[in-house]
Amino acid sequence: SVHRVANPYRITFNYAQLMHNTGFADLTDLFGRVKAWKHIFQYVRPDVMVFDHSPTGLLASRMVKVKRIIGGSGFLIPPAETPLPLMRYWSKSDADKIRKSEQLVLNTSNKVLQALKQPPMNNLAEMFQTDAEWLMSFPEMDHYPERKSGNYVGMFSPPDYGEDPVWPAGKGRKIFCYLYNYKTLPALLKLLNRSGNRALIHGPQIPIELRKKFSSPRVRFSGKPLNVQRLGQECDLVITNGTFGTTASFMLAGKPALMIPTNLERMMVARRVVAMGAGLAAPAGKPEMLGPRLKALFQDEKYRKAAQAFA
Repeated sequence: SVHRVANPYRITFNYAQLMHNTGFADLTDLFGRVKAWKHIFQYVRPDVMVFDHSPTGLLASRMVKVKRIIGGSGFLIPPAETPLPLMRYWSKSDADKIRKSEQLVLNTSNKVLQALKQPPMNNLAEMFQTDAEWLMSFPEMDHYPERKSGNYVGMFSPPDYGEDPVWPAGKGRKIFCYLYNYKTLPALLKLLNRSGNRALIHGPQIPIELRKKFSSPRVRFSGKPLNVQRLGQECDLVITNGTFGTTASFMLAGKPALMIPTNLERMMVARRVVAMGAGLAAPAGKPEMLGPRLKALFQDEKYRKAAQAFA
């Protein structure tokens, strides 16, 4: 984690810097973790390996002669470019600093491979090259909009998982919210109570005191997972923190989204939905933007039509 790493990047611009912050710049740390993976492989003796966001496992698997598959959302499988492409593609960045940070991670990884008598990699992109790739995403929602090619297999929600939604009684549009706990969440909950709509919220991390304070005839909290397919059929709008799986599920249902991203990966998701015209985003630190965004999503049919076109 960042607090344990020497000289971490407080703002990460590409996947290599993310790897730096999670131990790939520390030879001792990385070697120990790769050795642990090696012992797992020796014990399990797999015929096929599927990797979902596991760069250390990918590095370790280079010494095992089995078929390998990499799977996950676009964020988890950066395009095979050198240097690895920007995650903050909308921000100014220091190209030289990015190249140096990637070279450091590559050098550390190659020292581990050398110690294990494995050939080195020419670049970091080689780490993500496997026998097959499952991009569990869509070109329109790929975290990396400039990806030149990819094996997009889409994504889905389990059809019968979760309880059927029970909406607050009365009139008003139905808003489903899948939310984490974040600093300005009370401002959103207050807005939902005032909006004249009906909100059903699933947020396992939302403190019980917030749930009690903002529960009302208009706002209901669900402590258990809800059936996404039913929600997609019944709701008029979804509000998320930009989480890929949930946001994509409601795009597939043709429902527009209001997104309040709380980290870089979710910011990348929100930008793709906004670019598609199927939703709007508001910074978590600017809750005053939520009211106008919510109003716009309901007043202008273009957002719903864009979501339906994607679906």
